[in-house]
Amino acid sequence: YGQQDDDQLRLQEFLLNWQERGVRYPFQLDHECCLFQNMGEPECGWDFELEGPTPRLRNRFTQHQPLVAHGCGGHGRWFLSDVYRELRL
Repeated sequence: YGQQDDDQLRLQEFLLNWQERGVRYPFQLDHECCLFQNMGEPECGWDFELEGPTPRLRNRFTQHQPLVAHGCGGHGRWFLSDVYRELRL
């Protein structure tokens, strides 16, 4: 696929096609932010934990420490710059 193609649309169509055929999805949605912290919300939903050997984020609602911070567009790019600064990355 080219760079102009919409990868999110392709994934959505793929998953909807599976659902129409009655096939279970081959994965689970990370709705508790165990792996990914999406930073596209209008308000910050995490805290910085600077203590310990490795600085981390902690989700304020689920208390998980996600492994990946995803700074998608909008507010996310500003939040992600805070992560780099606060965690000294």
